[in-house]
Amino acid sequence: MQKSGFYFYKVIGDHPLSWLLLATVTIGVFRILIVPIGDNIDEGSHMFTILEIGKSFHGCLFTGNCQYLMSRFTNPAIIDPFRGIPFYVPNGVIQSFLPISISEIGRFYASRLFSLSLNLIVVSSTFFAVKNIFPTRDNIAFLSAGFSALIPSFSDMMSGVNLEAPAAAVGAMILLTLTSILRYGITRNQVIILTIEVIIGYTLKGTVWPLFAIIIFVLWLKLPFITRLLTSVFG
Repeated sequence: MQKSGFYFYKVIGDHPLSWLLLATVTIGVFRILIVPIGDNIDEGSHMFTILEIGKSFHGCLFTGNCQYLMSRFTNPAIIDPFRGIPFYVPNGVIQSFLPISISEIGRFYASRLFSLSLNLIVVSSTFFAVKNIFPTRDNIAFLSAGFSALIPSFSDMMSGVNLEAPAAAVGAMILLTLTSILRYGITRNQVIILTIEVIIGYTLKGTVWPLFAIIIFVLWLKLPFITRLLTSVFG
């Protein structure tokens, strides 16, 4: 048991990405603690939505009253009821299970930590996406992931309560899926994953949408029937 545990620690410790992820967490936690609550742009409005969803989820789960939770999707006053839902809902669920006695600052910290966890997805996805393009060049993959992890403005964004953090995570995952398709070929599972990523990205923020053009191009390269269709149309 000790040998297997030591082996696991050695493998993880020897991988350069593990140290980069540790640096990402360290910097992120530091920023979470030193940046005053509400100083990040629109953090207060995002947090208000998260807390409202958390309260309604708690009420739906423990009292069976789901009216308020469903009203978000049926209320005509809300112009875009699905915007940010992939970020707000899991955050709200986390908030609903926090102790009632927890302070407002503690709730902000919990949501900021959720954003920070998304940064780990960004860094990891960037590393493996670049590695798909340059399979034998770990240094290029490491430097690319390092830019994602260590740029101050980006780490600030990824440690606040905002929709840019999940949009960046979904964008990085889309690029990872696309580079995997380019390297290994397209499979049914990849199409399913890509479809889920597109749906989530569409409901988060418009900054993800330009990636849809890249998706179409990659599918054009990899799917014979799409290639034939476009060739016949544009000849």
